[in-house]
Amino acid sequence: MFSLQEPPLFTRLKQARRILVAGAGGGFDVFAGLPIAVELWEAGKRVHLANLSFSRLHGLDLEVWVDQDVAAIGPETESRDSYFPERSLARWLEAHDLPSTVYAFPRVGVAPLRAAYRVLVERLDIDAIVLVDGGTDILMRGDEAGLGTPEEDMASLAAVHGLDVGEKVVVCLGFGVDAYHGVNHVQVLENLAALDRDGAYLGAFSIPRASRASELYLDAVAYAHADTPDHPSIVNGSIAAALDGQFGDAHFTTRTSGSELFINPLMAVYFAVDMDALARRSLYLSRLEGTILMRQISSIIESFRAEATPRPPRAFPH
Repeated sequence: MFSLQEPPLFTRLKQARRILVAGAGGGFDVFAGLPIAVELWEAGKRVHLANLSFSRLHGLDLEVWVDQDVAAIGPETESRDSYFPERSLARWLEAHDLPSTVYAFPRVGVAPLRAAYRVLVERLDIDAIVLVDGGTDILMRGDEAGLGTPEEDMASLAAVHGLDVGEKVVVCLGFGVDAYHGVNHVQVLENLAALDRDGAYLGAFSIPRASRASELYLDAVAYAHADTPDHPSIVNGSIAAALDGQFGDAHFTTRTSGSELFINPLMAVYFAVDMDALARRSLYLSRLEGTILMRQISSIIESFRAEATPRPPRAFPH
């Protein structure tokens, strides 16, 4: 039974002791899970961080690799790639006396990614996984007007769905940012309503601006922005701007020049759902089983979209 006094996400995680908070969509997605990780650390949980990486992990030294397709990134990890969100986060964590290892997975298909997750689950004795999406396109089931950038999100969702772990949940932060990739957010809400009918919607809650989680998140995003000035995170920058009380066409990087932004308080709201229920609602996730390469996932999604009849997009009525 859930209570209004506590977000259902944290009720679900109350009995867990060792939790993996993992970025689903690559890039800076793991940063979107940092406020939750902070709250769990303060609750006495052992929290580990991981991310599907866009960096060139194949060039890392051998001692960095925990196992095939699992790298343990620390503050001193050397890389030829200047774009390395996992190391930026590790350095920030160390500076704040927090556990500073960030595990990284390469962009692979479902079969090797699931094997990599399984290695971490067994090595760290994980009893709960929180899969984090910066944005909301992980909630797309496949027949929407637009899917955003689904390949990495769906690889992560399918991989973790196939694991035997006590608690598995998905959280999304950054409502609205996927509009620039064709997502219709009325359909996001429609999907959440369907999950709620299934008993799988775990509610929404905002990050309080006057909280340690907010303070540390804003600091981490600013640190990462300075650490990768040529490629700052638009998603986390938007969330941070919303959390800072900005509104409308508020730009924080030249990467968004020429676009009209709509920064607003909904971007700082988490939406949480049961992972397995979300996976079961997908119309094509089962087709991704056995994929080895990310480009296979792209091809399968493209083929599915050629067969599907998309639901027409809808505008907000008010």
